[in-house]
This record gives sequence, structure tokens and C-alpha cells, in this order.
Amino acid sequence: EPAEPRRSKRTGPSVYRRTTHLDVSIHSLFALVRDPEKDPTWQEFVKFPPDKQLPWINAMKKEWDTLSELGTFKLVKRSDIKGKPVATGKFVLTRKTDGRYKARWVVRGFSQVHGVNYHETFSPVTRSASVKILVAYAARFGWYIETGDVGNAYVNSDIDCELFMEQAPMEYLGGYEQSRSEYVLQLVRALYGTKQAGRLWHRHIHKTLKALGYERLQTDICMYIRRGSDGKFMVLLALYVDDIIATAATRQALDELWSGLEQHYSLRRLGEVNDFLGLQLKYNREARSVVVYQARYAAEVLERFQMSECHPVKTPVPVGWTFDTDSTELNQSQLSLYRAMVGSIMFLVTSSRPDMYYLAVLLSKGMASPTEATLRLAKRGLRYIKGTIDWGLHFGQDMPLRGYADADFAGSNFGRKSLTGFCFMFNGAAINSGTKQQPLVCLSTCEAEYLALSQAAKEAMYLRQLFVELGLWNDHEPIMILGDNECANQLTADPIAHSRTKHIEIRFHHIRQHIEDRKLVINKVHTDDNLADLFTKPMAAERHLRLTKLVLGMD
Repeated sequence: EPAEPRRSKRTGPSVYRRTTHLDVSIHSLFALVRDPEKDPTWQEFVKFPPDKQLPWINAMKKEWDTLSELGTFKLVKRSDIKGKPVATGKFVLTRKTDGRYKARWVVRGFSQVHGVNYHETFSPVTRSASVKILVAYAARFGWYIETGDVGNAYVNSDIDCELFMEQAPMEYLGGYEQSRSEYVLQLVRALYGTKQAGRLWHRHIHKTLKALGYERLQTDICMYIRRGSDGKFMVLLALYVDDIIATAATRQALDELWSGLEQHYSLRRLGEVNDFLGLQLKYNREARSVVVYQARYAAEVLERFQMSECHPVKTPVPVGWTFDTDSTELNQSQLSLYRAMVGSIMFLVTSSRPDMYYLAVLLSKGMASPTEATLRLAKRGLRYIKGTIDWGLHFGQDMPLRGYADADFAGSNFGRKSLTGFCFMFNGAAINSGTKQQPLVCLSTCEAEYLALSQAAKEAMYLRQLFVELGLWNDHEPIMILGDNECANQLTADPIAHSRTKHIEIRFHHIRQHIEDRKLVINKVHTDDNLADLFTKPMAAERHLRLTKLVLGMD
């Protein structure tokens, strides 16, 4: 007789376990990450009642009419392009913060084939630090700041290769006489969704700005300046795809900028700066101060994750917090929620809240295998945001560019690697900061601090070049970086303690060349006053508050 099949004797939890209350709550919370009323998918749109569809249909017709007027595509017979790839497209529907209904017809670029209908795709955008430098620059000199938006920006540039796509769902747009089965669209101009559209648009607006008399900076190729007849700066602007922020000494100079761009593009002048790329700005030109904050976005994040009524905490990370290796791993719904939380916090950190950098690093480390402990830490971060929702960067103090560097020796639970933290202050607040795990295990505190100074030196050299281009820094004047470890500070100038430091890799010694060339200078700062300490370790509420206010310029 055949043997009875073996059955498992394990007594662990079933993979088909019942969904707990936590799971149900988490799943319902994640459903709130995207609001189907504001950002409906096409499948959701077609299920709307006719009265609810109408504003979206009007937005789609407006988009289609604009594309047709610009000559974005032409009809060709499908039989004439046999064997050539045909991409599909879709309408992306969005409800703007000002209540406008926006529909954008985009190509599903994932169906493009490299070497056939696209080649190069790199497209630069300005850095977050550059935007902060621009507004700090304007506040320092009392310049005007305005923003603008180029409509249908990508469509202004011609496509660089042969690309075909299916027609739009014309039952909502009035219809073509030609059948969709017999005709397809051949793109004449770049369209949103194509892999090369961003690159083509940047090349186009670069040529336009160059013709208007603007020079591109070498340190950030998305920043442009225009000089007057006396050689002094008249206008400074930064590009982020189709969004433009510009500052100038006079309104006339800004009017000339916008008027010049209006001759080439459909430009929407947004006037004096209030918002830019999710940032809110309070600018007082007379007082020469500007506050960069994200209270509105922070409130939306709290509401999205049902944390609007949570109890605030005074620090983002509790003292002594470590990764709990015994904590339960998250299930799929919890994992989706955790990633959404981390993404939301990261945007705040990199834009206007550097005081949460250490929290962001811990949460990012947990992305590989997040647990309930890291999820609780993410929620604590939201509780910290709740209590500091209106905090931001305050530029307005007359302060030269200055850097801070620090390291947490062997601070990682995994691999015992150290953590680098750096911060650069200008005009009263942080313009560039970060936290990064060091690439190798250090043998001493001195070595860890030396690697931190080396990392800070790289950032300092970038900022120095940018400030020299902007006329904010004398090329013969060194930038000061402050560190709290005397041994590491001395090691940047002389190879002391050779027997204990001879193994340090050559790539970290570039800082010595910069010091020798008088481009950098390293000085001592007391540990209690080292602002970079905020980026490397958790601390008690009183000290965290003091350093945060200094970094944000709130003190």
C-alpha cells in the first residue's frame, strides 16, 4: 500500500492567519494616500456619474485642443508603419490645490525601445540647496522674488526620433472621422511621458534663455544669471522642469525676464513668491528675511495617515533607540503604509526640516526589512511633526557660509559602521545638510571624525564654487568647517599618529590639498555647540530643541 503522505508537525502561525484589527486599520489608512476624488485613475473616472465626469471631460478637451493647436502630432495610416512600435497613451487626471481640473495626455514611455524611438534621457533639475541659496541670496540683498510656470512645456520642443502612438479615447473628445483601427498618431513634438521629453525641453529653454542674455552656472546647470552693462548681476533664476523661481534687484528686470519668455512660451506669471515646489515662503523684503516651511504639506501628511489628532512629542527619535532585531516583520499592507510614511517624511527633511535627518536615515535603513518597531518610529516622526508643524528655515541673519561636521563612531548596529553628519549655514539657517553612513568600519573615533570632515569638505567645495559664481564669496578666502575632535582636526593638516592612521584610504585625504590651497580651514568647536551633532545621534529634548533652533535659524 502507498505510504501516507507526510504532514508538517510545525505549530507556528498559519500563513492564512486572520486579519487583525491593526491590519484592517493599516489597510484603510493606506487607501487614503491617494484621493480618488482629486487624482482619479481612468478606471475610476469612467465609473463616475455624468455630472461628475463633466469637469474632467472639459479639462481633457482643453488639453487636446492645446496639443492640436501646437501641432504636437499628425495622423498616419497604420498600414504605412508596419513593423514599427506603436506606444499607447492615457489621460492623467489631477485636481490642483487652487481647484482647477487638470488633464494631461501622456505617452506610456515604458513601451519605447532604446535605439529605436529614444536615445539619451538625462534631464537635469535644480537642487533643493540651490533654491534655498537663491531665496537666502534675495533676502540678504532685499531683492524681489517671483515665480512662473510654463504651460505644456515639453510640447515646445521637437521630437528627436520617429515615434508613433495610439489615438486618445475620442468618445469623450468629439471623435475623429478616421477610425482608430486604421490611423495612429505620429509625434511631431515631445510629449509628456516620452523618455526623452525632459531632456529635449531643457535643451530648448536653455537656448531661449541664452538668446535672452542669460548665462548658465557651471556648478548648477539649472541656475542662470543675467548681468547688467556694468557686469553686476541683474537677475538670478532656477529651473525645475517647467517651474521657474527668479530674483532680481528691480521689478523691471523681472518684467523683462517674463516678457522675454512669453514671446516663446505660454507662460503663467504667478507674481510674488508664496509657493514653489511644495514649499511655502514668507518673504519680508523690507526686513530682508524669508521663512521656508511646509505647514500645509505637513498637515496633509498627518491627515492622510489619520494622525491629525495625535499627541505630539518633543524629539523625533527617543534617546537610546536601536533596531529591534526580534520585532515582527510587517505584512504587505503595513509595508505599503510604512513606505508611504517614509517618503512623506523624506520630502519634508530634504526641503525644509533638516532637524529630522537622523530619523530619515533610521527609517531608510529599515526599508529593506521593516518591522513593527520601525513603523512605530515612523509614527513617532509624525507625532514630532504634529508638534512642530509650522517650523521651517529662517533666513535673515547676516551670517557667512560656514560648515559643521560630526561622526557617531560605530553607531550602526549592523556592521558597526560610523555615521557622518554635516551642516552648512548661510544667512542664519541651513542651506545644505545631510547624514550618511560611512563606507567602511573605522578603528577609532579620530578616524570616523576625519572621514566626516572629508565628506563635509566635498560639500564645502561645491558650495564654494557656487558662491564664487554668484559673487557671494571671495575666491581667495577659505571656507571654515568646524569639528569637535582635536585629533581629526590636526590630521587634516598633518599626518600625525602615523601608526594609527596610515591605513586610511587615499580618497579621504583630498581635504589636505584643499587646506593647503587655502580653500578650506578647519577649526575646533565645542561638542555642545556642534550643529552637526543633530544629524548623527538621538538626544534629550532640551539639547535637541536648542540645536534645532540654531539649524533652522529660529534662535
